[in-house]
Amino acid sequence: MISNSKPDRIKNYKTYPEIMAKAIFISIFTGLLLFMISCSKSPGEKERDHFDTSLLNRNSELHLSGEYEALIHFNIEYLKKAAKMNYQAGKGLCYLNIADVNVSAGNYEKALFFFNKAEKHLENSGNMYHKALFYNDYGLYYSHLELYDKAIACDNKAFYYLKKANSSALKTKLYSRLYINRGIYYAKKDGGKPP
Repeated sequence: MISNSKPDRIKNYKTYPEIMAKAIFISIFTGLLLFMISCSKSPGEKERDHFDTSLLNRNSELHLSGEYEALIHFNIEYLKKAAKMNYQAGKGLCYLNIADVNVSAGNYEKALFFFNKAEKHLENSGNMYHKALFYNDYGLYYSHLELYDKAIACDNKAFYYLKKANSSALKTKLYSRLYINRGIYYAKKDGGKPP
């Protein structure tokens, strides 16, 4: 009996480290899996990101082409989508786009009306890119009115929020626009005189 129990004990000692190694491996794998799941975006976040990207890209195309009526209709269509999604910031982006087209057309009172609507929908947005975009566009509005100090103040707020925004291609593109606008505002404010 003594000879039979010794090999069983040795056998058990060999399997214990194997079992522990497997348990540690499973624990680490499970932890990593839970970490990846918790860090990934929810389906709602992905849907909002897709909404933002497609809205902003198509809006830009329409704005650059000068198709202002098509741009208004496109944003009205997206306003309806944002309402169905219960996406307040999406509504704010649509109102911001409509404000921008009114600035381009010289309809400054209408633009201000839509900027106010956009601000109402974007003020509680946790998306810092949205807020940076709002202040960039609001700065352009003030620039058209030749209120360069207000334009610069908006530009500063846009930089503040953009620094806090998550990295993305849209963020990089907006940084470029902010720097260009800042140069224009200072140049116009000082009448083109060097400092």
